[in-house]
Amino acid sequence: MPTYQSRKIKNNVPATTQPYNLIPATFEVTVTAALSAADVIDCVTVPKYAKVVDFYIDVTDLDTNGSPTITLDVGDDLDDNRFCADSVAGQAGGQITPADGTFVDASLPFHNVDTDAGDNSTDRTFRLTVGTGAATGVAGTVKGVVYYTMEDGYQEVPAA
Repeated sequence: MPTYQSRKIKNNVPATTQPYNLIPATFEVTVTAALSAADVIDCVTVPKYAKVVDFYIDVTDLDTNGSPTITLDVGDDLDDNRFCADSVAGQAGGQITPADGTFVDASLPFHNVDTDAGDNSTDRTFRLTVGTGAATGVAGTVKGVVYYTMEDGYQEVPAA
């Protein structure tokens, strides 16, 4: 199961952590071979304590079969489909946004925090995971942007 990475992930570019600003984290990943189930496309790092508020992903046609099968999940390194499950955007090229029909209800805004007594929050990797592999896979491109904010104080949210 190959993992494709954006340049920001490959080069370990640190995430921006400016308080009170809407931060756009852009990415572009070239997929060089047919995608199979469970393949991963790592896009950007979301810093601990960030609040993901929106995203937009543009996918080229990754399955040229007359009856394409590829589906893409959008999530992070803890939950493959935290934001979106079974998007068909890769079947003919298209976009994945919170407004599309595969969006997981109530997943935005997402706070990247730990809610127990200790500080176990860590940076997360925003990623796409292939749910169903391509019938006739081809190389392509996945690009987009993840918008997040940094909360005041960058601190852990105490357990309720």
